Order: sequence, then C-alpha cells, then structure tokens
Amino acid sequence: MINQNNHRHVHNGIWQEVRDTNIYSKRDSPALFIDRDGTIIQLIDYLNDPKLVYLIPEIISIISIANKKGIKVIMITNQSGISRGYFDWDKFASVQNVIINKCKKIGATFDGIYACPDHPDKPTKFRKPNPGMLFAAQIDLKIDLSKSFIIGDTISDLEAGKRAGLKQGWLVPTGHGMRDRQNVSNLADSSFNVHLDTNYKDIEVVVTKLSQERS
Repeated sequence: MINQNNHRHVHNGIWQEVRDTNIYSKRDSPALFIDRDGTIIQLIDYLNDPKLVYLIPEIISIISIANKKGIKVIMITNQSGISRGYFDWDKFASVQNVIINKCKKIGATFDGIYACPDHPDKPTKFRKPNPGMLFAAQIDLKIDLSKSFIIGDTISDLEAGKRAGLKQGWLVPTGHGMRDRQNVSNLADSSFNVHLDTNYKDIEVVVTKLSQERS
C-alpha cells in the first residue's frame, strides 16, 4: 500500500509546491494554469520513468514568455497513478525534477505545482474537473482568477478553469485534445471563452496583453 502523504510537498492529500520564482509578478497577478501530461509534455499514461519525459516546445515557449511578462505559471495535474498503486510520490517527484530542469534550461519556470492523486471513482474537491487545485493556488500565490486562463488537452482541464471563475481556456491539439474537442466546445458561454483551434501564437498575444493591462 502506497503512503500517499509521505512527501514534504504533500498537504491535504495533494502535492502543493509553492515555488513563486517569478521576480516580475506582483500581488493579485493573473496566472497561466497549465496541465502537465499531453500539454507540457508528451502524453504517456501513468508516466513514472524520467527517461520518457519529452517537452512540447510550443508550450514551453509560452511559459517562458509568461515568466518574462510577470504572469504566474501554475502546473495543475491529475495523477491517479498514485491512488491506483502504479507509482508513489517519490516517483512522481523524479519525473517532476526532470521536467523542471529541462524547462529551466530553456528559460521556463513554474511558480506553483499542484498534483491530485485521487482515483476518478473517488474524487475529492481537488481532482479536475473540480477546481480545488486552482483555489489552493489562488490562496498560496495571491492570484486574480478573474484575469487568469488555462491551457490543457482535456475537457476536465478547461472545465476546472471555468468552475474556478477563469474567463477563457485553450484546448491544445496534443494529448487528448482531438478526442475531447466536441465536448470542450460545449463549455463555451458568455462567461467562459473556449479556444479550440489553438494557435500558440494567439496565446502569446493574450499573455502579452495581460502584462500590459497590469503595467
């Protein structure tokens, strides 16, 4: 039986790592919330081998731009492989270390990292599409959710953003993006703008606009 709480970053049953590395960001900053598997890195189900980490370069470029513009970058990821017994927090940490180091080498950093180990059959308020990880980040990093946005490859990513009060989300074509395209389109309404035909350059424009609104 895996001890789900046996790690210094695990609090309230989730991985809750506050890095707050961005020297340009201010209190009540907007944030870029971003999924991990299938969005930041190529999708491998229940990834527990650091040697299989492959970054998706277009997203890493966006993270780097957000860093420079003072937009906090928050990784939020469901990791049910832990509750399923496939790996533990130490294995998760070993994969995370590779992701963080690879990103750092090309100028991309994270202000917060949140991971939920819940099994999909027994979700808590933290497992996406529930917005608990976003609310935890809001408290930890003093984020303005109303000006923030989310990028992911599944409907659960964007639905979590919508339920947290974000105004817009992007579905990437990588990972499960094409599979979830139709369902994600149904999330769009007057309070939440959904971008399906993701042009990474368009996201860069939004990041730049957010930084200009804060200056």
